[in-house]
Amino acid sequence: DRIQALSSTCGAGTKEARQQEAGLTHVFALHPLADEEPEAVRATQRGARLLHEGRIEESLRELHDARQLAPRSCCACSNLGCAYQAKNDDSAALYWYREAQRLGPHD
Repeated sequence: DRIQALSSTCGAGTKEARQQEAGLTHVFALHPLADEEPEAVRATQRGARLLHEGRIEESLRELHDARQLAPRSCCACSNLGCAYQAKNDDSAALYWYREAQRLGPHD
């Protein structure tokens, strides 16, 4: 999948940090939107590409668009958390990760 190919650990700048956080990679990575509005899927793809290119502000705009098009998607919220973490905005990242948890499936 294209997004999985673009996924990268957010906020882990060094090799050592990535190794220490290897167990959290699935949390701190962009995820494709499944079964959502096609335009939300495309916005997520664009946001993932832009984030991969280091164009964080543009990525955030696309990921916010995806969130608006898929307001109940925990993945859309988690993706925003990832982008804000890459921007070093821990407060916003934490907000979006908590939103993702709130919307996500609960066992």
